[in-house]
Amino acid sequence: MESLSDKSERANELRKKGDFVAAIPLYEELYRDNPDKYNISGLINCYRKTGRFKDATPLADEIIEKYPDFKWGRNEYAWTLIQDQLNSFPETGSLDDLIAIVNNILKANPDTIAHNYTIFKLLKFAKNIKDWSVLNEWIVLIDPETLERENEGWSQIERWYYYRVEALINLKNEEQAISIIAENSDKITRKGLYFERLKAKAYMRLDDYEKAGESYKKAMSFSRNVDWWLLQEYGMLLKLQNKKEEALSYMIRAAASKPMFTAKKVTLYANIADFFIDQNDDDDAYIHLLLSKNIREDNGWGLKDINDKLRMLNPSQNIEGMSTKDLEDKCKNIWRTYIPLQSSYDNSQKRITGKILNLYDDRSFCFIETKKGESFFCKKRDLPSGSKTGQIVTFIPKPSFDKKKNKESFSATNIRLKD
Repeated sequence: MESLSDKSERANELRKKGDFVAAIPLYEELYRDNPDKYNISGLINCYRKTGRFKDATPLADEIIEKYPDFKWGRNEYAWTLIQDQLNSFPETGSLDDLIAIVNNILKANPDTIAHNYTIFKLLKFAKNIKDWSVLNEWIVLIDPETLERENEGWSQIERWYYYRVEALINLKNEEQAISIIAENSDKITRKGLYFERLKAKAYMRLDDYEKAGESYKKAMSFSRNVDWWLLQEYGMLLKLQNKKEEALSYMIRAAASKPMFTAKKVTLYANIADFFIDQNDDDDAYIHLLLSKNIREDNGWGLKDINDKLRMLNPSQNIEGMSTKDLEDKCKNIWRTYIPLQSSYDNSQKRITGKILNLYDDRSFCFIETKKGESFFCKKRDLPSGSKTGQIVTFIPKPSFDKKKNKESFSATNIRLKD
């Protein structure tokens, strides 16, 4: 007859090899004959790994009650609740119910991985429902120094700082948010674009539009092909500064950026219409409002004040009822008058005027932007000696290849300060 110690050794070997199904009958016999903390924890582990949470849960309650100081048992209790209750918690669930689950897990004082994982689940939920007070209260229970820093996407430490800063901004602690970004720049370098954007939002809440603009420009400097939503936000900032012509240029650049047409841009199209209304350009405003209206109707969304604005306009022709595709084509034609296709610069030797942007000491490149909102990549060594951000220059566009984006692009060459 096999002894308990031999049976325990065999069960442990199977479990460590990942053969949880084969280990379960052995652990069940061990639990029946000798329910010590090791056999209970081993059985919980096997039940967990095979998805048998209904069997694992009562044992998890037993281990935490009988052996509250046993580390393995505490972790098995925590991970049972994490897998059974926390991971399956519905997006539409109650925040109070989620907090109760989290508190129940944390009472076991699990290891750092389980501890951080549990709190991050709560932080993500609070962020999604925009409960910044709860997010700010719980995030400090994680020591950022215990978080992983390497990940193909967002590392844990980058996400922690992003949540922390966003919560502070929304709780009107903008100065603290800006300080945290400045003090921890070495930990968030890879996601600099997003943190510069947060900094810009913080400065905007402080009504410091100049510094907000600097942060937006730095955010846009991380890539030649700037995301459309970033262009839109910067355009709205320029509008607040009463730089309407420049603002409209950025808004149209946002609209023309990839993906060119998406339901996510529905508010952008309406915002562009507002610019045209301010210019008394009823035709272009009318087309953009109709596009926004069509998208909202196609998705079953409310129309807000679109119909009221449409009634105020006096367009040269009534095209209400036109298909979304045809309206998109009309918008594209309008945008071309503001942002000519850069392919028109192929083999051109004509000098273009632009302004130097994003010239930073720690970078070997910058960008030159034209009045029409076009952006050209530029190597710092190609600039005239002593060049500074904001200076007006002339240059010749040269076809180049953006290896990062794997596509054809343009760069600025033969750069001279404008007389």
